[in-house]
This record gives sequence, structure tokens and C-alpha cells, in this order.
Amino acid sequence: MSQNDFVIANATASAVRTDLNSALAALASNSSGASAPSTTYANQWWYDTSAGILKIRNAADSAWLDVGLFSGGTFVPSPGFASQAEAEAGTENTKFMTALRVKQAAFPTTSIATNGYIELGGGLYQQWGRATVSAGAGSVTFPLAFPTAVFSITVTGVSNTVPNAGIGLNTAYSVTGFSYDLTEDGGVPEYTELHWQAFGN
Repeated sequence: MSQNDFVIANATASAVRTDLNSALAALASNSSGASAPSTTYANQWWYDTSAGILKIRNAADSAWLDVGLFSGGTFVPSPGFASQAEAEAGTENTKFMTALRVKQAAFPTTSIATNGYIELGGGLYQQWGRATVSAGAGSVTFPLAFPTAVFSITVTGVSNTVPNAGIGLNTAYSVTGFSYDLTEDGGVPEYTELHWQAFGN
């Protein structure tokens, strides 16, 4: 991978030679790199290593045009690549889908973490997380506020003292989060943590 501004400035012989070698390496590699060259020229080639796409600068030097996709060692000429919106709509059948677009179409909104969420499609979201219990009560703020409504919440209590103790859970929830209070066997708050998951749109 090599990129160069292709401007050979006056300098010592060794510096000029180094700059020339860098410029020739950029030419030989189609200015390949994960990001576009900072200095561009009309009709300049660039191989985008992050996406596997060969691009060329337009004649006005104002935009990059996709030439083709390298996939599995095979070059596929480009009729254009689908955008995320086109991929999600599922109606575009003349453009190529990159691996990133496939992922974005299948899982357009995702946050994978201890407290996270995923869009399942059709506007349905699944969220999950852990919450600390204090004096038998607490509240949760969803990692992502449900746009419209919460359909269901499932909560499991985790206890250091009585792992199999019963749990009675009174829950009030909204699109932004939920609050809860616990009634446990023996009347003593024994749960130290809650594991929860929620569905909504």
C-alpha cells in the first residue's frame, strides 16, 4: 500500500530519490489504501483496501467512481453498488452487494455488549442487559429507546445467597426504560442483580 501527492519538490538528491520512489510505488499500487489519497487528480486510480473496490477519480476531480469489486480473488465489474437504504429495502436487483451491505441489511442497527440491542427486521428490536438491585427495587434505561412501544420484558433475578428463591416482579415500563420492585421468598431482598431482555418497536 502506498500513496503520494505526486509533487516532487526541490530537495537534496537523496530526498528527491525517496520521493520519486514513493510516487512510483503509489502508481504501481493504484494508490491503494484504506482511505482515499489526500491529494487527488482527475482520472486517478485508487484501490480501496477496506472495501475491496477499485475506484477512479472523475474528470472533474470531484468524486470517486466505482470500477469494480474484488471478491474472493475474482474481479467483478461494477454496475454500481447498493447503498444501505437500497439493501434494506430489498428491491435493488441491478447493483452489487458488498459484505458490509449484506450485514447492514440483515442487522441495520446493532450494539453487542452486556447491555445491548439489535434490530431484528421490520422495525422490531430486541434489547438486553443487567441491572443492580438496591433495597429490592431499581430501574433500567434501555440502551436504545424503543421508537414506539415495549411489547414484553423478561427478568431473571440473580442471588448470591438463595439462587433458587422465588421472585415476584412488579414492573412499569415505557419506551425509554422500566422500573421494578421485588417481593421475594421470606420477605428479605436477596437479589443482587437482574438479567433482563425486552422486545418492542
